[in-house]
Amino acid sequence: MNAKRICQSLTLCALLALAISPAPAQDATSRGGKFAPLGKKSQGLVGTWATRITPPPASGVPAFPGFFTFTADGNLVATQSGGEFPALGNPQIGLWEYAGGTQFTITYFLQDFDAQFQQVASEEEHATVTVNAAGDQFTGVVDINVYDLDGHLLFSDCCATFEGKRLNAKPPHLNNFEPQAQPAAPGQSETAAPAGRQWGWGRKRVQAEP
Repeated sequence: MNAKRICQSLTLCALLALAISPAPAQDATSRGGKFAPLGKKSQGLVGTWATRITPPPASGVPAFPGFFTFTADGNLVATQSGGEFPALGNPQIGLWEYAGGTQFTITYFLQDFDAQFQQVASEEEHATVTVNAAGDQFTGVVDINVYDLDGHLLFSDCCATFEGKRLNAKPPHLNNFEPQAQPAAPGQSETAAPAGRQWGWGRKRVQAEP
């Protein structure tokens, strides 16, 4: 009888230990989907990228730059500069998903405003991009879909070229930067700061002379 009780007690302890022990952690690959890695040198789209979108030639719109940050939970934030004021309705938010291999699907949203900062439309863009083997560049295509304030589609077109280059954290430049020499104006030395200088810490406060 004592042996039977001891056996039952040991079995109960083992069951309790299994019940309270933490489940083994699942890494990103076991969950699959958007977090599947591309290799040791890459983490999919997670990170910040300098981007360039080139609309179709028939649109007459020149290429414009931007920045996209893709988070590990499948969200994104972006800012782009191009088009009429206020430049593609910055900021932009969206989602991304792993699509297999080295390909990813991106959807992002933005609002369009007029010169008085009144919203006039919204947009939803869809992109498919492929990351290179090194994980530091991507190429793909993106469409454009414009909606009125009631959600009715006003315009849709495809496709613009979508390119990205991964950015990395860098320490500050500790060397002294020497600007390129500028032609001296009458009465000025070559080392004097040119009138109407637009670049520097105070560039937003300096206006060019007419």
